[in-house]
Amino acid sequence: MSSTTKFEVLPDELLIIILKKLRLHDRYYSFARLNCRFDSLLKYLTPQEICKTDIEDDIEWFREDLTRGRYFTFPYSDKTSDRFGWVMVPVAQSSSENIPDSVTRICKKYAFDLEKSFFFLSSDEERLQRAQEQAARCQMNGDSHGWEIHMETTHSLEIKKVKSEEQDAMIIETAQKIWAELFEENLLRFCVDI
Repeated sequence: MSSTTKFEVLPDELLIIILKKLRLHDRYYSFARLNCRFDSLLKYLTPQEICKTDIEDDIEWFREDLTRGRYFTFPYSDKTSDRFGWVMVPVAQSSSENIPDSVTRICKKYAFDLEKSFFFLSSDEERLQRAQEQAARCQMNGDSHGWEIHMETTHSLEIKKVKSEEQDAMIIETAQKIWAELFEENLLRFCVDI
């Protein structure tokens, strides 16, 4: 006499242990929209807050390629990552048959304007350090004119850095709002492998 157990009759506690063993993409790709129970388990396993470090890394990755304009952030998970990443999408180019209207509507609601001039790049960091060093050298040598020039550069780069940090904070804040709405409406399942 053989006995078989259906996966669905396992208690939630065991299913949670099994689901935790899967990569994020596989978890959503395999179990999202199967039934209300699995959707609830996936929601239980999904953090309600975004990972600030992850989105900061994603912003940094996109920073070089972004231009001035209106954008929104979009969470995604693909087969290669075990987290939700964030993409910066220009509002003007945001129509996609792969993204459901309900997700696009929420993301666009939190669109923001980017000012390219406020992106503080790694090359700006190097320029800031050089300007500070040169200003210090000029001050030690009594070169007040050279000191003023390098301090002007230092000051403008420091302002740019502060503006960039403010802009990054705004992007993170809007991403959290998007995440919260997608989470609440159980729409994160549409952000997998699109």
